[in-house]
Amino acid sequence: MTIIGFFAFIIWVTLGAFKLKLFQQLILSLALLLFVNTTLEDISPLLNTITDFAAGGKKFEMPVQGEIIKTYDPPHHHGIDIAVPEGTPIRAQADGKVIKAQWDDIYGQVVIVDYQNGLQALYAHNRDILVKEGYPVVKGTKLAYSGNTGRSTGPHLHYEIRVNGKAVNPFLHIK
Repeated sequence: MTIIGFFAFIIWVTLGAFKLKLFQQLILSLALLLFVNTTLEDISPLLNTITDFAAGGKKFEMPVQGEIIKTYDPPHHHGIDIAVPEGTPIRAQADGKVIKAQWDDIYGQVVIVDYQNGLQALYAHNRDILVKEGYPVVKGTKLAYSGNTGRSTGPHLHYEIRVNGKAVNPFLHIK
């Protein structure tokens, strides 16, 4: 164990005594290590741990293959838009559970899958929904067929990743 690793471990254990959540411990450990003037190379394993933890330990493939026509741009756009022909199959990116499969005035036909650890994916503007709320899915399960429903300017998939209910940049969770 390197000296940096030793100090990171001590900081982590000490912060754990304050009953902070694991993610808070990781962030504070990183801040303290930076404060003592460590280099980025020294803390890159910790940065990777934080990124993986924030992603629920999951990195996904792109949900569909197509041209990205709109990127993540909060507060105006909380996901990415991927141009695909209407009827393109939208598949689950990992094992999870469908928590929403219904019409929404903005998203049109929308499916939200909970991939555990606070990580959810939203698939919107679908033509047809193939799953129901509460439905367990495995990686590759067809969720819907892409479409042009709701507030949409043409056939595409609107794709969001949410961590603990908050939309985040989907590219942080794509391989």
